[in-house]
Amino acid sequence: MGSKVPGGKRTGTLYHGGCDRLREGYGLYCEIEARMRAQGFRSCVLEVLSSNARAIRFYEAHGFEKICSFMVEENGMNLSCDLMQKAQLQLISPKSV
Repeated sequence: MGSKVPGGKRTGTLYHGGCDRLREGYGLYCEIEARMRAQGFRSCVLEVLSSNARAIRFYEAHGFEKICSFMVEENGMNLSCDLMQKAQLQLISPKSV
């Protein structure tokens, strides 16, 4: 989960498959970010479907910024995706919702 980047910072890649209920998704996100921080990761990148406005708003509200857009072919479909990065991981609590 992650790699070294220039400047010695460790960047983790967040793979988040989605949840049925919003609160579960937020709790899972908090747990993943806390574990990444505990393991010394200082930043995080993720990919999200460009059409998933709800997820993009969620990630932006939690400090992620869009870096670029790109196309992916999956199961014969061309999908537009956004690459997002959170430059500084912070300790957060699911109880703060």
